[in-house]
Formats: sequence, C-alpha cells, structure tokens
Amino acid sequence: MKTVGEILKQARTDQGISLATVAAKTKIQIKYIRAVEENEFDKLPAAAFVRGFIRGYSRVVGKDPESLLAIFRRDYDQNEQGQIIPRGLGGMEKKRWQWTPTLTGITAGVMAVTIFAGYVLFQVRILSRPPVLVIRAPVEGAQVEHNMAVTGKSDLDAAVTVNSKPVVINDQGEFSEVILLSSGEHTITVKATARNGKSKTIQRTVMVE
Repeated sequence: MKTVGEILKQARTDQGISLATVAAKTKIQIKYIRAVEENEFDKLPAAAFVRGFIRGYSRVVGKDPESLLAIFRRDYDQNEQGQIIPRGLGGMEKKRWQWTPTLTGITAGVMAVTIFAGYVLFQVRILSRPPVLVIRAPVEGAQVEHNMAVTGKSDLDAAVTVNSKPVVINDQGEFSEVILLSSGEHTITVKATARNGKSKTIQRTVMVE
C-alpha cells in the first residue's frame, strides 16, 4: 500500500507541478514538502503541523485531504511530545516502563517476604545444627597434673558434660571443670547437647605421670 508521501508525490509529478509551485501555493517550505514526499517525518515539526501540510498539499494536487489524512493515521502515530512516529512504535512508547505506586508496593512486599524467608531459614539452620563446642584445655596428648582443669566454650543454652558429669556454663558460654586423675593415660570426653537434641563430642587423650 502506498504511503501519503508516495501518493502526493505521484500526483504532483503526474500533473507536472513543481515543488516550488506547491511551496508557493501552500506557504510550506520546500524542505518540508520533500520530507512529506519521502515520508521523513522525523524532519518535520509536530504532528499538528504535518496534518496541515498534508491538507494544503492535497488541495494543490486535487486529492481529498481527509482520505490522505486517514492513510496518514493508518501508518503513523504521535508520541507524548507530539512527534510523528511509525504506528507500530506508538503503542510501545505509550507502554514504556514507569515506576508506579503499585510497583512500589509489590517491590516492598517481595522484599518483606524475602527477608522473612531468610530469617526463617536462618533460624531453621540454627535449630537444626549441633551446638558449638570448643575445648581450650587440655590439648591432645598433653602431660597434665592429677588435678586437671578442662576449659572450653559452648552455646549458652547447651548442656555440657565432662566425662558424663554436668558442668556450669557462664554468661559468656564458657565453662571450667577440675577433675581428679590418677597416674597413667586418660581419655577426657566433653559433650555438648543443644535443645534440639543435636550434640557434639570432643575427646582429648592426656597423660598423668
């Protein structure tokens, strides 16, 4: 299908009308007349002026202005700034992404859900893991006295035993228990049990002379 520019140009050339004649009768600059004929609407002023150009040019070459304007509307649209754009791009521009209050609400909701899910996952991991247990003394294979102190650190809510004997944990999660050992080799067993039932056990072998 022919465009408005092609129809006008063919009508002008068929009748032997020059660009200068069209310009004189319509008071339109020749550069704008050429732009209309070549469908170079990006070189033209706003859409309202272009429609005026088409009406004036149509009358000079004996064409029905309204018919040509209908063809123009078929092929072209205008953006929010009033500039001529191909019809296929008009809808795309109108649907251009914009930040809206609704999008703000959705984003805030997604963030809240994500944070909550992360918190729940963190708590689940804490509740499902065994307790922390660190033995500071004695070290493995140490030569110790008969009265030996077992020191270390665990979770505040963990139940700690040294050779099956419960020990007290202070506010920093630290514990210290003195045990009496006879001469020879001994295995010291320290066990921490969390509220979730998970436990961790560390053993140290020591020698008493």
